[in-house]
Amino acid sequence: MEELPDVFPEPKCRFGSNSNIVPGEWIKCSKRPPTFYEREHELERNYTCILCEDSPQNSKAEIVAFSVSLTGKFQDIYSSLPYRYYEPVKVTNIYPRYGPKDGATVVQVWGENFLDLGDDFRCNWGTRSTKAYFVSPTFLWCRSAFSEVVGKAMPFSVSLNRQQNSLNDVEFWYYNEPEVSRVMPDFAPLKGGSQIILKGNNFKPFDFAKDIDNSNDTFCNFGPLGKKPAKVISSTEARCMSPPNNMNPPLVDVKLQFTLNN
Repeated sequence: MEELPDVFPEPKCRFGSNSNIVPGEWIKCSKRPPTFYEREHELERNYTCILCEDSPQNSKAEIVAFSVSLTGKFQDIYSSLPYRYYEPVKVTNIYPRYGPKDGATVVQVWGENFLDLGDDFRCNWGTRSTKAYFVSPTFLWCRSAFSEVVGKAMPFSVSLNRQQNSLNDVEFWYYNEPEVSRVMPDFAPLKGGSQIILKGNNFKPFDFAKDIDNSNDTFCNFGPLGKKPAKVISSTEARCMSPPNNMNPPLVDVKLQFTLNN
């Protein structure tokens, strides 16, 4: 960050009371490290601003008046903005714990102290982030980010301000999308109950991992006819039973999809 000449005495930032005052620094905003949001949206700011030191601790979660003094004496203050102190975010569980590397998997997140703070409310997948959607103080959902890494645990966390993240040991696994090249047979009676054999690749992405098992989340999806549990035989073969076709009139054909994360 580029420092500017001392046009004013050292500015200071106040977070509520006079006991919570920290030094500030004149900078050119375009020279400071960009936030996650600015990197994702390719925004660049070129006006002059003040960078405050880390916010001081506060005794409780509350909204306080934030103000900046150019002289550092706070006799030149005519307005303030709200600044929120909140309880640390905790993540206790996520589902599913795995998804294809292309991202967009809807992941449910349980925890504590979630707050809906707009675009700053984020789910973090390693170094990438996506918007988090608030449901309650203990539940949210988000879509997984794209990843170039597969077959390796990726740290997952939640942030309310794009800076401090939850510190719980929660991981998300990425895998290569399964590819179905052949379905045998590709027809079945309307009553269902026929065994369907799927041939392809990437059916068993966690065969090497001891602490991850997606066998209960593996399904054959028969479109509007619903899903049936699939049994993975190997990385190139899986089997499932066809559902009944109770549509009126009966469907002539459906698109069969194979999913590893329900």
